[in-house]
Amino acid sequence: MVEAADRAAELYLSESAASDPEVAAWLEGMAADAFVLSPSAFASVSTLSAPDGFLALCERRVVALESYRGSCALVPARIQDPGNLGAMIRAAAAFFPCPLLVAGPGAVDPFSPKVVRAAAGSLSAIMIAEVGDLSEGLRQLREGGFALLGLEMSGESIWELPAVERLCLVVGSEGSGISPEVRSLLDHEVRIPQQPQVESLNAAAAASVALAVLSRKAGLLA
Repeated sequence: MVEAADRAAELYLSESAASDPEVAAWLEGMAADAFVLSPSAFASVSTLSAPDGFLALCERRVVALESYRGSCALVPARIQDPGNLGAMIRAAAAFFPCPLLVAGPGAVDPFSPKVVRAAAGSLSAIMIAEVGDLSEGLRQLREGGFALLGLEMSGESIWELPAVERLCLVVGSEGSGISPEVRSLLDHEVRIPQQPQVESLNAAAAASVALAVLSRKAGLLA
């Protein structure tokens, strides 16, 4: 929370939170303006039924796709569950330095309140590019030197995949998977080997495992 708050333009606290001496000391080091709200005022601006007393106003950090210079792009293709997307963002930030999230049509807004909560502060550690045409966005990434990887149950084992310098991981929705148009653009379709008694991992769990493995292959994790 502290790292995310460092990027906030304004902070809002409930009276009870602001009265905590530790919170008061923490606020002294914050560059953002802080405002204390009455219980009724705080409840009116929070989307939670039982807020914890902290809110932050932050700028949407959106970049142009072609300006990204990092090594990992994550594409949630038609992922509509905010909890899944938030967990995927958190995993990307955990396993790669400054990863890129490519937000395309048909997927949940990465800035929606439920995604922000599920990401648990990790939005401050990633970059986001918004594209109107996902296929065109993937073509741009390939032209920028990215290998396009897609999670598919019929793909090759992710353990056998050679390390790549720049990677783009496409994760499809649990209901419909990756669209045929996007699938035709992939350089590799990969799967996560698992015990046969489990049908499949959900999108967030599969993405997390894949990102951990790919990060290890890239030499980012000991």
